[in-house]
Amino acid sequence: MACAHLEVSQFGTYSVKFDGIAQVTTLQKCSNCGKFLTLNGIEVPSNRILSTESTSRKRMRTVNVLLDSEMYDRLVHLARSETGEENISKIMNEIVALGMKHYKQQLTIS
Repeated sequence: MACAHLEVSQFGTYSVKFDGIAQVTTLQKCSNCGKFLTLNGIEVPSNRILSTESTSRKRMRTVNVLLDSEMYDRLVHLARSETGEENISKIMNEIVALGMKHYKQQLTIS
């Protein structure tokens, strides 16, 4: 059975070669198979990673969010129907970020 990359760790900033151009991007590493992934879940072959870039730890944040399965399924269905995309992980990250922003605003108002 292929790895579904459900558990990731070791977030870091790397210099990666995309389409012949070196770009600095944040990657995560799958805890199961050890492959590197972009934040939207696309595998990056290790031969494309040129170097590790130093980062300031204070600028990096990891957020774990619990959504009940019905709400998550509704959000996935909505994102797929509106965009026609199958891989909607980047959109889901944006939805969570908007929710966190709204939550923070509600805390400051109260």
